[in-house]
Amino acid sequence: MRNKFIGGIFFITGTSIGAAALALPTAAAHLGLLGTVLVFFLSWLVMYLAGLMVLEVSVASDKAHSFISMAEETLGEGSSIIVALLYAILLYSLLAAYFSGGADLLHGVLLQYGLDHSMRWLDVLPVVLLTSIILYAGANYIDGVNRIMVLGLIAAFFLLLIGLLGYAPMPRWPVKESIQWGEALDMFPIILTAFGYQVVIPSIRHYCKDELSILPRVILIGSLIPFILYMVWALLIYSVLPTSGDYSIYALAHSAQPALALPDYLSHLFQVPYISEVMRAFAFFALASSLLGIALSLFDFISDKWRAPANNSPRLLITVVTILPPVLFISIYPEGFLLALRFAGVFVAMLNGLLPVAMIWKFRRLHNQVSSYAERLSMLLILVVSFTLIITVSAVQ
Repeated sequence: MRNKFIGGIFFITGTSIGAAALALPTAAAHLGLLGTVLVFFLSWLVMYLAGLMVLEVSVASDKAHSFISMAEETLGEGSSIIVALLYAILLYSLLAAYFSGGADLLHGVLLQYGLDHSMRWLDVLPVVLLTSIILYAGANYIDGVNRIMVLGLIAAFFLLLIGLLGYAPMPRWPVKESIQWGEALDMFPIILTAFGYQVVIPSIRHYCKDELSILPRVILIGSLIPFILYMVWALLIYSVLPTSGDYSIYALAHSAQPALALPDYLSHLFQVPYISEVMRAFAFFALASSLLGIALSLFDFISDKWRAPANNSPRLLITVVTILPPVLFISIYPEGFLLALRFAGVFVAMLNGLLPVAMIWKFRRLHNQVSSYAERLSMLLILVVSFTLIITVSAVQ
C-alpha cells in the first residue's frame, strides 16, 4: 500500500506542477502579497473539492477509466460526446505545449554547446521518443519515472531557493493597500490551471484499484505540495526581481515566453551560472512530470473510448494515437498551440469544475443520496468560481 500511496501523491503533484507553475511568478506580480495568498488558496480549495467529487464518481463507476465513461454513466450517453471533445482539446493542447516546451529547453542546452540549427524536429524528436517509450511501457513504469522527475523537481527547487537566498538581494514585497480584483480575475485562469490535476484521478483510481481507501489522502497531500511550492516560488521570484527595467518582473510578464526567459533573467541579474542552470533543471523536471501525467490521462481516455480495459488495449496503436496529433500540430504550426492554451482555463473550469459538480449531483440523485449542507456549499463555490473564470476569459478574448 505504501508504494502506491507515494506513487499516487507523486502523480497528483507531478501533473499539477507543469508549464503553468513556471508562469506563476508573472501572475503573482499583478496581485501583491494578499491577493496572491487569497487567489492561490481559493484555487487550491476549489480544485481539491472538485477532485474529491471526481474520485467519488470514479470509485462508484467501477468500469470507468476516464471522464468520458464517468459522464456517460451519470449524465447519459449524449453528454459523453461533449465531454470527449473538451477533454481531447485540453489534453492534446497541453501535450503539444509540453512537447514544445521540452524542445525549447533542449534547444537552449544545445545552444550552450554551440550546436545551433533550424530544424525543430531535431529538438522535438528526443522528447517525443522518450515519452512514447515510457507511455508504452505502462503505468508502473510511468510511476517510477514520474517519481524521479518529482524528486528532481523538489531537489532543484530547494537548490534554487538556497541559491537565490544566498546571492540575491531580498527587497520587501510591496503589499498593495487594496486588491485589484480586475487584475486578479485576469490572472485567475493561469493560477487555477496550475492546480488542474483532476484529469489524472481516474487513472490513479485504476492504478490503485485494490487500495481505494488511500486515495482521499493521496489527493490531499498531492495537492498541498504544489500549493506550498507555488507560494514559496511566487514570493521568492517576485522578491528577487526588480519591479522595473529590462529584467524586471513586468518585463518578464510581457516577454513572449516568460517561463523560458526566467533563467536568462536570473543569470543576467546575478551573474551566477549555478542559478540559471538549476532554474533550467527545475523547468525540465516541472515539464517532464506534468507531461507524463497528461500523457497517461490521454492514453487512458483513448483506451476508454476503445471500449477496452487499459491493460488489454492495443498499446502500440493507442500510444501512436496519443502522441502523433500534437507532434504533427507543433511541426506544422510550431506556435499554434499557444492559441489553444489561451482557452485552457476555460476547459479546466468546465472539465475540472462544472463537470464534477454535475456528475456528483446526478449520481446522488440516481442513488437517492442526500448531500450535506457542507457538500452543497462546496458545489456552489465550485460553480461560482468556474462560471466566473469562463465569463472572464470569454470577455478578454
